[in-house]
Amino acid sequence: SMIPVPQIIQEAIITEFEKNGHIMFRDNRDILLSGIINSFWFDSQMNFWTVEFMGTVSIDLNVSDAKTGTVLLTRSYQGYYNEKSMGGLQGTWERIMNEALKRMVQQMSTDNKLIQIFKDCRIP
Repeated sequence: SMIPVPQIIQEAIITEFEKNGHIMFRDNRDILLSGIINSFWFDSQMNFWTVEFMGTVSIDLNVSDAKTGTVLLTRSYQGYYNEKSMGGLQGTWERIMNEALKRMVQQMSTDNKLIQIFKDCRIP
């Protein structure tokens, strides 16, 4: 069965931030993350000898104070990945989309403003 896209994106974000030691999302009650997925898009283009595969993942993220509802940050993040290949391999779209997702999450995890909010809200 297919995993829903929001769950895939959510897990990728949580994993990245926990890996970097910024936050334990699952235990945090101070901040609330919500967002809109703008794209989770895979495309392929046939060229003369090759196939080009393209993946895009983008979200609008809202970070708010869970207690007051005050919005602390609104940001858009996007990951894009493409590669050329001689043909379509099994599992290609998953690999391309994972790479695009990884790039988006890396963009988030290097956003100093976002990291600062997490640090300010960290549970002692």
